Amino acid sequence: MTQDILAGKRAKTTTILIESGRGGRDYKFNTKPDYKVKNVIKALRLARRLIKR
Repeated sequence: MTQDILAGKRAKTTTILIESGRGGRDYKFNTKPDYKVKNVIKALRLARRLIKR
């Protein structure tokens, strides 16, 4: 949900949207995630890569 992405942005964290269900399409807030992935496995892989930076 966009409120989760907005909360992450306000906390100055990297945000990842997992495209499942309505993920990010509630359009309540005009905000975009830093990354979009298709599923939880891809989110975990991305998080690991980002942590290693």
